[in-house]
Amino acid sequence: MLKKFFLVAIAFFTLSGCDSVYRFLLFPPEKVEYEIVPDLDMIVSIGDTSYQIGKDSMTIVYNRGSFKVEIKYMSDYQLNNFEFPEESKGGIYSTNPYTYGDWVDPELGYTPNRFTVFKVSIYNYTAPKINFDPENAILLSDRGDRFIAYGLDAKTSKFHSLEEYYRARKGSSGIDDEVFEARMGIARRTMLTYGRPLYKGDSREGLIVFDPLSEGVKRVKVILKDFIVGYDENNVPSDFIDINFYFKRVPVIRTPKDTTKVIALAESRVDFKSLKEKEIKIFQVRYGGDGEDIIEAGLKNLAEFLNKKEGLKISIETGKPESKSIADADLVIIGGGVVKPQFSPIAIDNFVACIKNGGIILIDDLSHSRSSQFNMGARDLLDKIKSRLEDSYIEKIFQTHPIYSIWAKIKELPLGADDIVEVKEFEREEKYTFLEGLFWQRRLVVVFSSKGYMRILSKFDNPSIDNTAQLQLFSNILLYALSSRQVAMK
Repeated sequence: MLKKFFLVAIAFFTLSGCDSVYRFLLFPPEKVEYEIVPDLDMIVSIGDTSYQIGKDSMTIVYNRGSFKVEIKYMSDYQLNNFEFPEESKGGIYSTNPYTYGDWVDPELGYTPNRFTVFKVSIYNYTAPKINFDPENAILLSDRGDRFIAYGLDAKTSKFHSLEEYYRARKGSSGIDDEVFEARMGIARRTMLTYGRPLYKGDSREGLIVFDPLSEGVKRVKVILKDFIVGYDENNVPSDFIDINFYFKRVPVIRTPKDTTKVIALAESRVDFKSLKEKEIKIFQVRYGGDGEDIIEAGLKNLAEFLNKKEGLKISIETGKPESKSIADADLVIIGGGVVKPQFSPIAIDNFVACIKNGGIILIDDLSHSRSSQFNMGARDLLDKIKSRLEDSYIEKIFQTHPIYSIWAKIKELPLGADDIVEVKEFEREEKYTFLEGLFWQRRLVVVFSSKGYMRILSKFDNPSIDNTAQLQLFSNILLYALSSRQVAMK
């Protein structure tokens, strides 16, 4: 009887012109997903040649020569799947502070945006000192919205803060307290904050956070208001500029294939059971440079460390860059210091083949200086590899990348030889507080370290040094190579 009544009701809605109601009840509309991309027309109309579009086509670059500012929109898709994949699980208890994670609003039938998030990177090349307070950032829309950026802590914020936002939504249970602390912990590590001035060679990056945009917004402008470009004799900010970045909002359609692959990558785990059954291959490139014995000793320590911790069997092969074994390696290591490396076309083919087979190249400068011959030659190699991988791009590796968390949880970049060992022969243009990476097809494929980590892994300069943090970082890189290789080969 009830079944018959239901069928009659459906028929009634259909015949009386209420088919749209029926469809909404049974097939609720999907949320349109948007990307915020550089608005080239607006940027060109400014007539300021300081503005450029980044190589990834998603970043706007403001380059004044003496300093540079980069800004890029971080979609929920990016934040959930690439920046915070583990933290974006758990429904209402997901700890990603910038999105709702995998929670679905039962009334809407989809996951709304929690915030509008941009990644900002500031580089000071030659200016005496610069600075920026991210709470001075403003987001304007073509619908008249004017959003002020969130601060971090309630006590120090000028307007509103992430701490206040989450305290107002926090329950009283123990798990609510844990989720709150986890969210704030991530925010403290990843939000852009107002710190000491950036001197020559310094850099800083982080996320700035605004309220969510409404559906009808088509164009937005981000203003970095009162960007500090000078200080007076009392070390008080005295010279300011406003930097304007123009974006447009475009709908995005993701194919099931893309979504499946991203989910596979985001949810990939280190399957130690299967890894223990296979031989993990590391290849050390010997091109005739210096420091190759240091690298070999460091790799042996790495292999012993992972064997002791997880029972992994790691083989280390050394050979020339023309060796065919490179193409099948899980991780290829290139290092040196004084001698400038030069690689033949066959060697470049091998490195590219390794990447396309799912492997990773790791470059480490033992002299930890851009002025070193090795660093210059290695950057030439990086550019040649990049030219062979369509749509690849080079950028700093953000602290939320899986190489900092896939196995060991690393909250900050471990000390390198540049932090410990003084090399007076080379002029150091900057302190290396980051690693660089070549990214291709949403995957990190080359790690470029100017920190001389192999000197610490091998304990070359100090046999009694504690190198646990550095071994953990290199273990993470190797395990990321193995896990991403599994996804890449699917």
